[in-house]
Amino acid sequence: SLRLVNGYPVLSVSGDAQQRGLAHGQLLAEAIIDFFRFYILEDKFGSAKNYEEGFAKFLHSHFNYPPEYVTECEAVIQGMKRSGISLFVSELGRDFSVTDLYAINGYIETRAMRSSCTQFAAWGQRTETTDVAGGMITGRNMDGEVDIRKVTVSHFLLTAVEPELPGQKRFVSMMWPGFV
Repeated sequence: SLRLVNGYPVLSVSGDAQQRGLAHGQLLAEAIIDFFRFYILEDKFGSAKNYEEGFAKFLHSHFNYPPEYVTECEAVIQGMKRSGISLFVSELGRDFSVTDLYAINGYIETRAMRSSCTQFAAWGQRTETTDVAGGMITGRNMDGEVDIRKVTVSHFLLTAVEPELPGQKRFVSMMWPGFV
């Protein structure tokens, strides 16, 4: 489901990677394409040519994606197609693809040398007395994201994930449309 809670968009997905991806893509297809066009293409790379000739190739030559992640990303694309909106990205002269979804998810790789986001992680003894009972708590302030169109603010999304498989934990992600 996609609903507003206290003014914030909340995407709730459950099930296996395929089911979560289909729901994510179908409910947020337009926002995913907007975020890609205005944050990845325009803000991060300045042009479709820079993106296609550089980062898009880098994503396929420098990463080994886990099978469940690939399944979920491919399902997001299927869900986007099911939404009925056009997936055509005019800057690229083609439809939005799984590579473009990988680019959204790998955006931090473009900023690794100049990012100023404040981050933390705590686990073990530091979280033993909390409701995560020694599990990990992570957080990040997006103080390094200053995009001209402010899509990092206007497209903020809370995603509540409830995996289906035994042993997987529920979690909440605070990111943007298209993040798997």
